[in-house]
Amino acid sequence: MTEQTRVMFARVAALLEAEGGSLDDVAKFSIRIADASGRQELNDQWGALFPDPSSRPARQVTVGTTQPHILVQCEVLAVLATNGGHDD
Repeated sequence: MTEQTRVMFARVAALLEAEGGSLDDVAKFSIRIADASGRQELNDQWGALFPDPSSRPARQVTVGTTQPHILVQCEVLAVLATNGGHDD
């Protein structure tokens, strides 16, 4: 679970960066974990990525993934500027 969670967050960050964004642009994570026992590991990594509770994106966590070998998966809603972040 630890490695899959780390890779999941790294891939999300890389996808956002490829489009000119960052994890700061995420409005919501919908996360599925295979087993409720993985919640603490998820919480630990979540807290490391988003240390300020007042600026964390919304998060919904449910138990049950789409495939037995998948321990954690997510869907992300992010809002990115279409003009490179410029208001002009």
